[in-house]
Amino acid sequence: KIKAILPKDKQVTINLLPNAAFTPNTIYNVDLNEYDRHVTSILNKVQPDVLSFDNYPLGTSTKLTDQSVIYYLKNLLEINTQCRDAGVEATSIIQSAQFGTCRMPSSTELMFLTNMNLVSGMDGITYFLFYSHDGYTGLVNASWGNNRLFNVAKNINKGISKMKGVFKD
Repeated sequence: KIKAILPKDKQVTINLLPNAAFTPNTIYNVDLNEYDRHVTSILNKVQPDVLSFDNYPLGTSTKLTDQSVIYYLKNLLEINTQCRDAGVEATSIIQSAQFGTCRMPSSTELMFLTNMNLVSGMDGITYFLFYSHDGYTGLVNASWGNNRLFNVAKNINKGISKMKGVFKD
């Protein structure tokens, strides 16, 4: 076990990919029960303090009603439920960048992704990607100027801050 070799003041964090990572070419045929078993196995074997969910559901032509987004939401709920039951902090990385086959979300999509993470019960969120580099377009450009989603993310974060203590700290 990893914790046995770490100093007591260190925590174990694992970054978990979505169910689609098992069979990326057959996303519509992914067995969600397989993902349930995968999450259980990771929590039991690794025993992390924090589990970070790493999923970027918006591809070049993806709409919020597509099956891949439905699986994203089901994965969020599965991770949160199992982490809560295991006493593990659940965090999520929210797509806020354009890279590879992933596109830059619209303002509405960024709000949707963030809110779905919050209502699914995630303990923390972060945005991928902040800084633009090497063909990636993030919340700020390579000369540290704001891209179009920077202020959207900033306003979302202000709204989240106002809710502190209402649902979770």
